[in-house]
Amino acid sequence: MQRSLTLAGARSQLLTLWKVSTEATVALMEEFYKRLKEPGRTKVEALRMAKSLMRDQRRAEWEWAGFVLYGDPGPLGQ
Repeated sequence: MQRSLTLAGARSQLLTLWKVSTEATVALMEEFYKRLKEPGRTKVEALRMAKSLMRDQRRAEWEWAGFVLYGDPGPLGQ
């Protein structure tokens, strides 16, 4: 999947290594994009912060640990 998205022109992709529930995916993505909107925040930092929050909320590890960022780890639009 990652290779196909890269060939299609995506500079970065946030994918999972295993099947994750819709509810857990929504929770992580909301936190990821909330942090990514902050000026100067990189994608890799936003993902780390979203995962850390889910861990601090004592969510099951399988709900957040499988998300991996491929490609450009920098801020949006650069």
